[in-house]
Amino acid sequence: MKNLSLFLCLAYFFSGGVLLAGDEDFYCFEFFDKYREIKYWAKIHVSVFDYHYGSGDARYLNLTYEADDRFRKDKTSKSIVDHFNKEFVRLIKGNLPFHNTDEGRDGRFKNFRKKHKNGPDWIEKFQAHEEARRRSLFGSNPGAVFCLIRVSRKRFPILYEIDCSIIAREDLINRGGLEEKNLGFSTPEHIEGELKDAITQQLEILSKTMKTIRRCSKD
Repeated sequence: MKNLSLFLCLAYFFSGGVLLAGDEDFYCFEFFDKYREIKYWAKIHVSVFDYHYGSGDARYLNLTYEADDRFRKDKTSKSIVDHFNKEFVRLIKGNLPFHNTDEGRDGRFKNFRKKHKNGPDWIEKFQAHEEARRRSLFGSNPGAVFCLIRVSRKRFPILYEIDCSIIAREDLINRGGLEEKNLGFSTPEHIEGELKDAITQQLEILSKTMKTIRRCSKD
């Protein structure tokens, strides 16, 4: 994190005190090489959940539904998931392959938990196991796309916060990536459509950023 802060300060200094996110020279820094080097998409994920845990706002608005799985409480509505998946293909995927490394993960998690739940750091070991499995099947340099949406209130105004990101990490943890955030409000009748529009807008911004990063000439 210190290196990134130093990098951003230097970028600000050499730009004459004006740091423009759309400046192609900015995206030519070595820090962004990992995004240029993404070889395949390994995970795409959208979730809607309560801003205040346990409030039930998301389910009340039909943005989530009860999951038939004791390891998770709610699932995001199929309509929103389908929209996110469609926009990922249209805006982000490009020519890179998508390997759904989450497929079968719940079963692997349950089996691993049965075998190792009494051992130290079993969750970290499971994550390391998943990373090794992914590398053996598809190679290194995976990418991931996340959109996390929090909603608050059951009546107008329905408040929401959306945070979408592109990750270029071997462990695919949603941390330290290209990120776009926004806040908004809507009515109970229109919140689903509003969230779909917000997903599209955030992914459009991230798509433009990725195109700028990839266009960078390092000659």
